[in-house]
Amino acid sequence: MQLPAGVTFSKGWVSSFMNRHQLHFPRKAGPAAEQEQGQMPLAASEEALRAVASGDEEASGDEQVMGVHEQVEETEEEEEKEQEQEQEEEEEQEEQEGLDTVVVEADNSVEVDDIEQETPPAAILTEVPSPRPSVKRRRVDDGSCRELGIAVPKEGVAMQELLLDWIAVPGSYSRWWLLKNDEDKEPLCEEINLFLRSHGLGEVATTNLIVQISAFVMTFQAAHTWLRQTRAEYPSTIDNLTLEQEGIRSHVLQMCPHYERLEPVLAAYVNYDDHTASASVSQSNEASANSSSDATVQVRGDVDNAGAKSLQRQNVEAAVDDSIDDETKAQKRRLFELECARLQSEIETRNVQLVLEKTLARKKLLDAGISAEEVDRIFPL
Repeated sequence: MQLPAGVTFSKGWVSSFMNRHQLHFPRKAGPAAEQEQGQMPLAASEEALRAVASGDEEASGDEQVMGVHEQVEETEEEEEKEQEQEQEEEEEQEEQEGLDTVVVEADNSVEVDDIEQETPPAAILTEVPSPRPSVKRRRVDDGSCRELGIAVPKEGVAMQELLLDWIAVPGSYSRWWLLKNDEDKEPLCEEINLFLRSHGLGEVATTNLIVQISAFVMTFQAAHTWLRQTRAEYPSTIDNLTLEQEGIRSHVLQMCPHYERLEPVLAAYVNYDDHTASASVSQSNEASANSSSDATVQVRGDVDNAGAKSLQRQNVEAAVDDSIDDETKAQKRRLFELECARLQSEIETRNVQLVLEKTLARKKLLDAGISAEEVDRIFPL
């Protein structure tokens, strides 16, 4: 059987056919033969045709030719697909290699930048010590209400600074000091509110002003008393301080953060109060000591003068200590009462504000067309 002249077979189909039928043909030597073999289409050999004819004797010639054509086309399509897939894989590998090189260069640059930028913060974080408790206490002490445990916002800090400025004005604190009752201080509190409003702050309640100024005086008096009892002197300058002076300064500022601003004004008044209190206490103690000494003279006429003087001295010291403790307790009790009054006024103010907000919300709902029953259910009076 002979095939048409235009029928050709691909190289892959021929190799698979030869392997399947175990056919071997010697190749021509030389590159010219390989080039000719690659360029010229492979013709069907007689043995291959005989094998096809022997294997398909029952099929007709035309059907066998069509089958061969279909096999040839299928093998060619498979080879083309394989070649396209190989080309696509090679292109993807080349693109991936190019991207890898670019990414590696970018990563190297980024790693260098990260090392330069991120290493210092890490070192800083490891080297920075934990904050000391004294610093936190200093922030709370800036409110000058440490004994009451009052948290002071930013507006409170601004109010404190302005109150310190008002106290520094000549004659301001002397008028405050002369007024002993809170009711007598109300006109002066109105003057302080005018001073605060002139500097951009809103009006402050009278109780708040009294509590704040009393806290200034109380903390300054505590620091002043500690200096007097320890016979220490507060350093006038902060240059070339010794360790002892630094310790004294830090302790005083912990007790009274505004000591340096209050000392020029309050020192004279605190000394006067202490002197007056000690004089009154000593007079009362002398009177009591004289009466007790008279009684002892009547009972025991031979009491030694040295023993009487030592006993009198001990009685005076004990009375002074008791008077100081009583004054401190009275001041703390007074501050506590003032703080309670301030909190009560704040509660009343917030209740009034809540009623106003509820009334405004009811009006808006009624204006929107909601029934009065629904409004009463949502915002009951």
